[in-house]
Parts: sequence; C-alpha cells; structure tokens
Amino acid sequence: MDRLVRQRQRDARRSGRAVTSISSLPAELLGSIVKYACPYEHRGYGTCVGPYMATFLRVGCTNRGFLEAVQQVELLRVDVMDRIGREVYIAARSHGFLDARWDGVVARWCDIASRRFRNVRRFSEGGRGTGFSPTQTKTIVDCAASFPNLEELVLYDCEIVSSCVSIVANVRRGNFRHLRRLELAACSGPMNLNEIMATESKRQIANFVIRELISQVPPDLGVEVLMMESTHRLLGKDHEWDLWASTFLDLVSRGADLRSRRIFKDLVSIYDYFTVATPPARFDMHYNLVEQLLAVHRIDPNYCEVAEAPWGRFRRPPLYHFVGLIATGRMMIESDEEYGPAQEDPVALEPRFRFYMRVIDLLLRHGARCSSADLLDFDPGDEDEAMKEWFLARPDCTQRIREAINRGDLCY
Repeated sequence: MDRLVRQRQRDARRSGRAVTSISSLPAELLGSIVKYACPYEHRGYGTCVGPYMATFLRVGCTNRGFLEAVQQVELLRVDVMDRIGREVYIAARSHGFLDARWDGVVARWCDIASRRFRNVRRFSEGGRGTGFSPTQTKTIVDCAASFPNLEELVLYDCEIVSSCVSIVANVRRGNFRHLRRLELAACSGPMNLNEIMATESKRQIANFVIRELISQVPPDLGVEVLMMESTHRLLGKDHEWDLWASTFLDLVSRGADLRSRRIFKDLVSIYDYFTVATPPARFDMHYNLVEQLLAVHRIDPNYCEVAEAPWGRFRRPPLYHFVGLIATGRMMIESDEEYGPAQEDPVALEPRFRFYMRVIDLLLRHGARCSSADLLDFDPGDEDEAMKEWFLARPDCTQRIREAINRGDLCY
C-alpha cells in the first residue's frame, strides 16, 4: 500500500497536481476509516458489542498512519474467548472459568490494547457464558482502567468478587473518572453465580464487595449495580430486601438521577425473578418503594424512549411492562393446544397477580397511561382484548383500572 501511495505521489508531482499522502490525513479521519473497515457486531435491541481487536490491528498494519489512527477507536470488545479452540472452550465451560494456562493470553491481549488504544470510550467483554478467572478478571478491569476517557464498562463473564474489588481499587486510584455506565449483567457466568448462591460464606463475601462497590462509585453507577441480576438474586437469597431498598433510597438521596433512566423498567426486570416462594413482605416493600418514587421523588410514570425497529418507531411506557408481567403469568397458568398443559398452579401465582394489580392501580393514580398513541405502533388484537377481559373479571380490579380500560389507557 505504501508503494502504491509513493507511486501516486510521483505521478502527481510530474503532472503538477497537489500531493496528498495517507499519513498526511488527520488522525480523526483515518480513525473513521479504520472504524468503517471494522464494522461492529450488533445484537438484539441495538446492543453493539464491537469488532475484534485483531481486525483493528490488521487494518493498522497496512500503514503507519492507520496504526496511529487505531488510537482514535472508541469501542473495543475483549475477544479472547472468540479465538480459543472449541475443545478448550467446552472444557472451560464445564469448570466455569478459563484455567491458569490462559492467564498469559489474557495479559498479552490487555497489554496490546492498553498500548495501542488510547481513546476507548466503550469497553465490553464476554457474553459467551464461560467466565474469566479472578486473576484474568483483574487484568481485564485494569486494562479498562487504562483508558482515560472511558465512559461505558460492560462485563458479562468476569468473576464477580474480583470485578468489584478491582473496580473499587481503580476508583480509589483516581481511574474511571468519566464512567457513565457500568453493567455487570450476569457477571461471573451462570455456573459461578449459582455456586455463590448455594454457599452462605461466598454469598456474604459477594454481598460485601458489591455493597463496597456501590459506596465507592457515583450514585448513578451505584443504581446500575444495585439493579443488576447478581445483586438482587444474592440479597433475595438471604431475604435482605430491606437493605436493598434502603441502599436504593440512599443513592437517590445522594443525587442519583432517576428522571433520565427507565427506573420502572429496571424494577420490572427484578419482578421477573419473583417466584411462588417470594414472601409477602417483599411485595409490600416494593409497593412502598414504587409509591415513594411517584409521590415523594415525583418520577414521571410515563417516561420511556422512542425506539427504532424494522417495522418503524415504537414506545413502551412503564404501564405496558407491568401488564406484560401479568400476561407472562397468564401463559404459565393457562393450557392450550399450542403450549400444552399449564406450567404453574393459578393459586400459587395469585400473590404475584395481586401485587401487579396494586402497582398498576398506583401508577394510574399518578397519571400513568398506555394508550395506542403512547405505543405509536399499537394494533389492537386478540391479546389486547383477552387482557382487558382478564382484568375486568378479577375481584381486585379497581374502579380506576376499569376507567382506564374504558378510555383506552390500558392497551397491550
């Protein structure tokens, strides 16, 4: 490529034209070319997980200008797991972690990333279900901390205790100053999380480091951590939901911005994990929490973003998601030809249904709505009619819910 550029330069000089070399182009422009040459991998719901580092460096090797332009890349994904052999991957899955033989591979990857990429703003890892060991996790977190402008850190398969401890250590050293998003969804891999859930001593350690992480990061990031699956599953195992609620309200009092996030959608994600064993006190605690958010903190009960989809633009207000929880429960207690016999006992799910009905009535009391205009893409169908009939047939269907159905503010 360099030979071709030099030949074009000589030709241009002979003909008296202006000479422009690749190395003379602005680094920002070359960075855009590099990003265009390495398209990001997109998964469902707009998730962008980024390209392989090897792809970036392959483009960078074509020219010194491109290699320097790699520093302008803003999104980077840890792709170590994508490059290991199938036999190693299967063996690692059976143990939950990559073993110590892979410490050097992870360290080498992180060393190259730290030296070659300086403008990374979004750093993501994992999603394959096989976890990195505590040592490998610390190496990955330290690598992410080396990017001074990092704004998003997403860790899916790192070991949870090491993740929290390493992030806290870097925060205390002054790193992650610009971090705006911290996602540890399903962090540590499913096998490791289940092992922690089954052992009281490990749960206590995990709960301690999670609470320490929440106390050290800004309130907005603390809410992110508090809402992650690992947190509410671990606290729920030991019935520490009062602690969860008090921690959440403390973050709000410290200035966590709930008005620009889908806080009710976050809560619905937690309610998705309610089971027949969920104690009544947990329902009462969450009802009081939602009431405080609406009455004391004045959170908008209709806040949601407009999303883009192949069929057009759509919107899903909080009320829609709460109705969706009931719709999911109905599928579990009803039998039909397509899905077979009922999966759950209707009596066992009744406490959950009563809780959802109370919250829906509470949202309506504070002005929530879910009309066809709110949804943007609403097309009335059998499911919408079935849900309305189900609501109206329940003994705990309040007058407020009936009125919302009649005026079209409870569509699904």
